[in-house]
Amino acid sequence: MNLKALDPSTFDNCENHTSADLKTEFKREGNGNKFYKNYWKIFHEKKEFGTMFTNSRSPRLMDPNNFQLKITNNKLYELGWLDSLKSIMKNEKLSYKSATRMDIALDGGNYFNVF
Repeated sequence: MNLKALDPSTFDNCENHTSADLKTEFKREGNGNKFYKNYWKIFHEKKEFGTMFTNSRSPRLMDPNNFQLKITNNKLYELGWLDSLKSIMKNEKLSYKSATRMDIALDGGNYFNVF
């Protein structure tokens, strides 16, 4: 999913980042891809939650506040994943922008309306 970051500099030029509530840790895993500078693994409450690309390489091509989040597939089958996502987004001042792809797990949990 695409997210909008209120302060994208939070994720630029650092190796690791921990949320204010200490429940979420972001571990920098590399230099991103052709669109984003940084690639992060997200751990929420000590369990892998997903990955995130941050910080646009070219503001002319993509809004610098646009981040891309992918939730680990198995998380979508667990109870409470949406609450965890909301917590992460609130603590990191991220807002929902758009969906990039849907997983079949969302259908089973009746989450399509959420997106």
